[in-house]
Amino acid sequence: MSKSKTPKDGATCKLDLQVAGKRIRPTTGISDPKVARKVEGAAKELAENVKTASPERLKRLCAAIFDAAGVTPPWENQTPEPTPLEFVTRWLTDNSPTLSVDLFGKYCGALQNFVETCPARTVRLIRRSHVLSWHRDLEKQFSPATASQKVGLLAKALQDAVDEGLMDSNPARRIGSVTATVERRDLSDADYDKLTEYVRFHGESNNEEWMTAIALARWNGLRLMDAVNIRQNNVVNEGSILDFVCAKTGERMVVPLHPVCQIRLAITFCDRLRLKSKSQLSQCFTRFLERAGVELSLIHISEPTR
Repeated sequence: MSKSKTPKDGATCKLDLQVAGKRIRPTTGISDPKVARKVEGAAKELAENVKTASPERLKRLCAAIFDAAGVTPPWENQTPEPTPLEFVTRWLTDNSPTLSVDLFGKYCGALQNFVETCPARTVRLIRRSHVLSWHRDLEKQFSPATASQKVGLLAKALQDAVDEGLMDSNPARRIGSVTATVERRDLSDADYDKLTEYVRFHGESNNEEWMTAIALARWNGLRLMDAVNIRQNNVVNEGSILDFVCAKTGERMVVPLHPVCQIRLAITFCDRLRLKSKSQLSQCFTRFLERAGVELSLIHISEPTR
């Protein structure tokens, strides 16, 4: 750190400090000798304490120097850095007009869940370790694909923070990609028997409806989203035919109804599930499997072998 010189009366001296490798040069000159001496004393004290003083103490010394020089400290001219919650709230508000209702709901859920668990006080302090920890927690609750999707939503929001200068780099970039090692496992006969046994002793209406959906998917080849939306008006020809519109393709499907499905539909339809999105369906179905003790990473309901 260079030592400021006391100027002659009427002369101008510019403060020239170097602290922690950074040079500070306020543009405002010091024309008063008394002020210059105060600045010199504060600068000397700063130099003596720069290696041992706390950040708060150093900031007070710097503030004294700027005050003596009649200069507003640069940190007082800056807008305080937003907390993760403040940034997420603003980001959602700014982007809501460009997002569909379904996608906006996904962003809200993912981003709010992250800020609830993130220990960073400001957006700039979000670290890659925070995102990795969150991703591990997601994989305990969701499939790898869903966990990866949620991290991808966070990465998009944080990239805007980088573009705004709130962050130096994106800590969520390239985290959570689903690799080819993840295998899809079928719902086996043993799994189906376990679900049947569980429902027998836990006869809540929703459990019965899940078994109806599984039967339609397992024996009639329906997608699970179509299965939960089958209603009485979709069953025609004295209960032997299914007539419905496929949610994925929008095409009309007319297929024979398997006898097992006829029995299930005689018990109940999926009236209470009313699942509006694929992600909501996946989460609720996973929780049903977990309650029954069926552990699957990525499930595929195939036709039984017996």
